[in-house]
Amino acid sequence: MPWPSIKNGVQTMKILHVIFDSNYTRTFYAFIQKNFRSCEHDFLIYGSISNDSVFMGKEFHKITSFRKDSKRLRFIFSRADKIIFHGMFSESLNIFLFTHRNILKKAVWMIWGADIYPKNYSDKLKYFIFEKVIRTSVVRSFHTISALVPQDYEKLKEIYNTKTPYIQAFYPNPVDFEMFSDYKVQSYKNQTLTVLCGNSADPANNHFQMVDMLGRFRNENIKIICPLSYGGSKDYIQKTIEYGRTVFDDKIEFLQKFMPAAEYAKVLAKCDIAVMNHSIQKALGNIIALLYLGKKVFIRSQTTSFRFFNSMGVQISSADEISFMSFKNFSSVLHDSQNSSLIYSFFSESNCIQMWKNLFSK
Repeated sequence: MPWPSIKNGVQTMKILHVIFDSNYTRTFYAFIQKNFRSCEHDFLIYGSISNDSVFMGKEFHKITSFRKDSKRLRFIFSRADKIIFHGMFSESLNIFLFTHRNILKKAVWMIWGADIYPKNYSDKLKYFIFEKVIRTSVVRSFHTISALVPQDYEKLKEIYNTKTPYIQAFYPNPVDFEMFSDYKVQSYKNQTLTVLCGNSADPANNHFQMVDMLGRFRNENIKIICPLSYGGSKDYIQKTIEYGRTVFDDKIEFLQKFMPAAEYAKVLAKCDIAVMNHSIQKALGNIIALLYLGKKVFIRSQTTSFRFFNSMGVQISSADEISFMSFKNFSSVLHDSQNSSLIYSFFSESNCIQMWKNLFSK
């Protein structure tokens, strides 16, 4: 597919988004179409594509392998003025960029969070070659690094000793603030306390530890909601369900089917408290929506996301303290919280547009 350089007699800059199919990337595509000149943006989709995805049936660049499609990729990348890699999880992508480092001179890495951390290899030689040679060289060669959380960039510098410039930007949330316009913050007031545990079936949620922490409150008037609709193996999901039932019996509900955004928004709105027990930055979309609703949110204090929200002035609670808290303290509502207004102001669509404009222009 040729890259147009002239549109109505005007030279256009061509930005290529290298992206995989997910709720966030679908929302991002709609965001670009709505707020920017579509003739300046193209998309390269890798990996599997859902049958209901906006990327299905469209004339995007699509590949299944960075290794097998390397010749085609070189041509596609050569025609772009700027390339934005949305997430750097793929080992084969890192290897491809290591062998084609000239591409990185015009490339931006949009950090997702977990993609900044080194992979675990049982083979020490493979770890050294990939992390210390390939990955380090790629990270240091990017033109720009972008992320919502500045502390993620600081962690990246700590791990890879990179001096690549940083520009802040964030994805529009698939759970739109407008979906919550009819919901008001209410304390449960002697009714059942509803607690959201985690955001997915990804083992990074540390479900078993989370169940143990909250198990102290199983005799209270409490209900646990645990999303398991994506991110984990069938075996892990089954073991999580079995363990949760053992501790909470019928007081725990598992969400195993994917929900449309509006339906999931209702789930978040009816929760009183959320516990996100990830050891690294995860579940930001859920956390942002919950904080906007005025909910009490627990995150591990050592995570970059905890430090980020603290720096914003957002009132956040430490998941590390749950094991030592009384039920009264755990279930208490936030007093005089400005969380909703702080979140709405920072994560507004206008601020999102301006940050992406800044990133596109650099």
